[in-house]
Amino acid sequence: SGRGLSDAQRVATANTVANWGYSPILRRADQGQLERLADALAEGATHGAADSTLKKDERAWLLWTQYAALVNFDPVIKPEHATDSPSVLPALLASFLLFVHTQLVGRERRTAKPQSSFAYPLSIIRVFKRWGVPVPSHGALKLTLKGLMRSYVNVYGKEAISPSRSQPFLFAMLTRVCAIRDTDYIGDEAWDPSLNRLNFIGLTLLKVMWRTGHRLGEAVKTSDELTYFVRADVTYRIA
Repeated sequence: SGRGLSDAQRVATANTVANWGYSPILRRADQGQLERLADALAEGATHGAADSTLKKDERAWLLWTQYAALVNFDPVIKPEHATDSPSVLPALLASFLLFVHTQLVGRERRTAKPQSSFAYPLSIIRVFKRWGVPVPSHGALKLTLKGLMRSYVNVYGKEAISPSRSQPFLFAMLTRVCAIRDTDYIGDEAWDPSLNRLNFIGLTLLKVMWRTGHRLGEAVKTSDELTYFVRADVTYRIA
């Protein structure tokens, strides 16, 4: 379980060659040729990734091996095992996210932001993709992330998860919004601030917040996701 990512890569390549040996297509192929082919494919996939990505993957793999030792499973998942037990890998990755969150320390708080922890299982998914291991969608991980974020907000407040963006909301952007004609469609919704209360409140907030120097992404509301700034945070006082 203490293998580094380069050692794990060699194990994964050996697993690939062994798996190819069961294929009717390759049963007559020379073993040495298969090993060289697998090495070349692995090297090409690795070289296709940016150096910064590989460094992130190295850090994530170190924690993945620690987690595997804790749970007692082989961190190098074989493709056939992921296929035969499709529910296992998603569960391991979701619980790995919880494990990572207990290991990371935030810059300003005792624990890191959940979004920082989320990057680690995504790195493991990236590694397995390079090795040809069937990986799950992010659905199960996102549910776990949402639970982590709600717990984090309960402790530190919504401001703790707000992104630190430097891009200002420019007057030119506000002008473009104000130039939208009534009954023009924004996605599936018709834009009409004179009739639609949500359109009116959104436009009013943009006009006020442009004057107060707000940043992009600070007023966000999508379905039932957590928000950084919501209508409930605003009180109208009509004098």
